Amino acid sequence: MNTVLGRLLSIITLFSTIFATAQVEEKDYPLAPIQLNGFTQLATVLDPEAGWANQHNKDPYCYARLRVDNTMAPYKWYEFKAKFTVTPLMPDGSIDESVAPREETLAVSYSPHGASVINTLFTDINFLQVKNRFGIKISLIPGSVEYKDMVSNTTTNYIPENIFLDLGLKVKRYYTVSNQLPNPVSTITNQLDSATGAMVPGSIKIEWQKLAGALEYELEWTWIDSYAATNATDNQPANTINFSDRDFELNNTRISTKSNSYEIPLLYAKGYLIYRVRAVGLHPTVFKGKYYGNWSSGTGAKTKVSDWPHIAQ
Repeated sequence: MNTVLGRLLSIITLFSTIFATAQVEEKDYPLAPIQLNGFTQLATVLDPEAGWANQHNKDPYCYARLRVDNTMAPYKWYEFKAKFTVTPLMPDGSIDESVAPREETLAVSYSPHGASVINTLFTDINFLQVKNRFGIKISLIPGSVEYKDMVSNTTTNYIPENIFLDLGLKVKRYYTVSNQLPNPVSTITNQLDSATGAMVPGSIKIEWQKLAGALEYELEWTWIDSYAATNATDNQPANTINFSDRDFELNNTRISTKSNSYEIPLLYAKGYLIYRVRAVGLHPTVFKGKYYGNWSSGTGAKTKVSDWPHIAQ
């Protein structure tokens, strides 16, 4: 295919302009692309997560995108337009009786010619946006199709095979972080010590379950040696080593991750690795600011290493 001189994107909006919020990722729930040639029935866009608990939404909109797939025939210079009936739906999928269905015209044009041909500027995407909606019904109005062959200057009701209709829902969405405590577990991986030829602990992998509403997790850990005061070869039991909540706060390493696991190199001597995890999401009443879940270590007072629920030795 030759280089296209230009491509225009036409946007038809039914409501106000979208306000972008950097803290919340916009989620897309698309339907499978519809080849317009042969499309004779009603298509419906619905929210697949409608009614889910602890859900927070901002700036929802449904969309209909008429486009030309320029990898498919016919490779002809043409203009095309069609009218559609768009019916807004309520979040539960029922028709919104307070808003009348409306007709919208979507038009595209296409040319396979390159820059050497005059007047080849074309618009091969047309985008319809229905603001503040979690669902729509859309149908092609019979007799509304108009295809114009730009070479022969003739007009028919032909629908080219490379015309497609994309439908879907987009919304800035997140869920309140679950109050459930994470339950991290650890696995130690051994590695070969090249100096001694023996297998020694090389790393520890900490894993936890995914929690509803979590956008990321924070993992904290610290190391407490277990050497006895009188004999370096003895290993002190965890219930004899003092280590409080405040001790942990003053001496720990913290990382943030979107994953639900993290691997730590075991560079420590003999002792105990204490760790805890919490989920981090967005504030449940505003679309900005972090909201922190509960630490997996719980809220009970701790005075000994053995009081901490997640320990690796």
